[in-house]
Amino acid sequence: MAASLDPDDSDDGRMRRSASSSSASSSSTTTTPFVGLPSYGRIAYFCATTFLIWVSEPLLSLVDSVAVGRCAGRSIPSSSSPSVPGAHPNLSSVVQLAALGPATTLCDSSIYLMLFISMATTNELARAFARRDVGRQIRTMSHVLGLSLAAGAFLLLFGVGVAGSIDLTSEVLRASYGYVRIRSIASPLAVMGLTSQAALLSAQDTKTPALAVLVASAVNIVGDYVFVARLGWGVRGAALATSMASMLSNGMLLWKVWTMVGGWKDAYREERKPPSNADALANEGGDPSDIPFISLPDRKSLASLLLLAGPMFFVMLGKIMGYSAMTVRAGDFGMVSLACHSVMMRVFFFFATAGDAISQAAQTFLPGLLYQKSVREKQSQVATASLSAASSPDLSNGDDGNARTLLERLLLISLIGEETDFHKKRHGEQIEC
Repeated sequence: MAASLDPDDSDDGRMRRSASSSSASSSSTTTTPFVGLPSYGRIAYFCATTFLIWVSEPLLSLVDSVAVGRCAGRSIPSSSSPSVPGAHPNLSSVVQLAALGPATTLCDSSIYLMLFISMATTNELARAFARRDVGRQIRTMSHVLGLSLAAGAFLLLFGVGVAGSIDLTSEVLRASYGYVRIRSIASPLAVMGLTSQAALLSAQDTKTPALAVLVASAVNIVGDYVFVARLGWGVRGAALATSMASMLSNGMLLWKVWTMVGGWKDAYREERKPPSNADALANEGGDPSDIPFISLPDRKSLASLLLLAGPMFFVMLGKIMGYSAMTVRAGDFGMVSLACHSVMMRVFFFFATAGDAISQAAQTFLPGLLYQKSVREKQSQVATASLSAASSPDLSNGDDGNARTLLERLLLISLIGEETDFHKKRHGEQIEC
């Protein structure tokens, strides 16, 4: 059973108490993350690290654009370039770079569309952490990973067909189709990795995702050098390098989440020992410690997740439709324009992730403050029932102030980031002029 908030506990103890204190010696991530008003330093560190994490996918695509633009289309000696079906080393770099635009837009947009699952993961886990509800943490992770696997399988089966329907010239379409076909192989693991990343960030573990980003970047750079620059495989070599990097980094994230969930289950078993029949019947969906690592949610759990993630799905869909329309329109102006659009879109997505870092910080820290407010309101109601209203202390103002202070700090950090991006853009315009 999840540890409950005792009205007699002190604020410090309530904010920092572990949901698995009995298994604190475990090497797994089993403790409840920080709950309370974070300092500027904690917020800035979390946002900076999260920015590096969220920038992983755009960074991989940006590296692909650089490698294809500089190295694709070169004449590679036949002795150093083994024949690969569909590699097309004879295509010019402009054609392959133009093909990379719609291909990367489709691949990245498909993964970006599944961001609603990770947002639901963040919200559900943040509330479970605030309540110290270990059973809910276990159930949430199992269900969202099951949804992620199903969504990734959908992209694997139908993503290539969408690529074939894009209205492009035959050369560009052939190269784009090959890129998407290779990238789609890693789609199931990519969506599950996105969900795992959200879970680790909700647990305020930024080190593991940051390490995964570093590994992915290193593997992608080496892969682009080998497959594109040395072997001359063009866009398909870039797709192979990105897929290898994505599978390796997302595998690291999944392994860490598997270890973390195992720690939660150990803590749950120790806290519930020995479980009574009444407790077992009270558990929704059975004993959480017996739930598999990946499972599909029941109807009630699915409705709860969709209630959180449903609106965000349509927001993401609207953004993707806008980006796709721009890419299609850029193709009407010729290959050079489409190639330039491809590069600029990679740069745009690279810097746009700064806002995602601020959003992740709000979703991570705010639920704990709001839950503290609801607990104190209940305590205030109990006190009001036993004492006169005039003598009852107002226990909720402090939490309202903490929530407002957190939002003010996040807005201030976001304004600083916007000003920095503005100066970078102006500097870039001056260089271009």
